[in-house]
Amino acid sequence: MTSIRSVNIILIVVIIIGFLFVLYGSSLSCDYNMTVKTEKTVYNGVCQFGNTSWIEQYDDPENGSTWYVKAFSFSYGNHLIYIVTNREQVHKSGNKLNPLDIFNIQAENIQILRYEYYDISNNKLALFSTFPEEHIYIAKMSGQLSLFSSKKNTLIPIMY
Repeated sequence: MTSIRSVNIILIVVIIIGFLFVLYGSSLSCDYNMTVKTEKTVYNGVCQFGNTSWIEQYDDPENGSTWYVKAFSFSYGNHLIYIVTNREQVHKSGNKLNPLDIFNIQAENIQILRYEYYDISNNKLALFSTFPEEHIYIAKMSGQLSLFSSKKNTLIPIMY
């Protein structure tokens, strides 16, 4: 009887350790900076220990805005998933809504963002998003997405 209990205890401990390793390997091991620049918008983000935050800026002197977004991040294979926990507008110039404002207002109820990424070079990724909108971004990054990601640059500086 005691041998069955000890086997059960060992099995439970192995399952818990495996779960913690998967959690650490997919999210808590992230340590990166990432920048995406489009014609009018700049996304500047950082991820450490699974906590991700980024600044979104729409560059227009008459109708610009800045948003701050916080999320929990997972990375596995060549997938990046963000579970958004907070979006807030920190600056607005002008009275009209710009495309970034419209996206963030519409995306307020969308809490999961998913990207597929492909290496372009040592410090550049192509990010493909199909939800909530279809986009392709070129991101400059340094660091490591996670232990289980295919992108494991170790602190390569961002080149401009």
